[in-house]
Amino acid sequence: MLPEELNKMVTKLSELASQNLIKDGSLIPCVFMCLPDESIQVIALTYTSSEEKYQMLDQVSTYLKFVGAKAALFISEVWYAHQEILSEIQIAPSKREDRQEAIIVLGFMDYYRSGCMVPFIREQNKIVIMKEETNSMEQFWETGIFLDVFEKPLSTSNIA
Repeated sequence: MLPEELNKMVTKLSELASQNLIKDGSLIPCVFMCLPDESIQVIALTYTSSEEKYQMLDQVSTYLKFVGAKAALFISEVWYAHQEILSEIQIAPSKREDRQEAIIVLGFMDYYRSGCMVPFIREQNKIVIMKEETNSMEQFWETGIFLDVFEKPLSTSNIA
């Protein structure tokens, strides 16, 4: 898989996730895996806490290594907050007064990663998609998911 292909997948999945969120009102977090035979496998994730989420992502990492995945894409609803200096974060975005919601799509392959964030608001029982942004992406790259599966990225694309 080439970086351009991963970028296209990130873009397409963010569009599909936005459509599903508008239609259903929520997203099921999932991981799309690109397998060596070029097929795609999807794992839906179910968790009720951050601890469970990271345990489940660790299990998915083990599975990605086992099947020899060529790439993986993580999709989820997330809380985020605009950050000035990431190293000075004292309060998790989910607990901050100024938190906002977004769809996050993070794509990983050897030596490359690509991602996009689609902010949204819930307004009168409706989902309103906002303009995509890249300035808050760093807080998601710092989570370190799948770092033990794929070679360290030499470059990152934050797609808007």
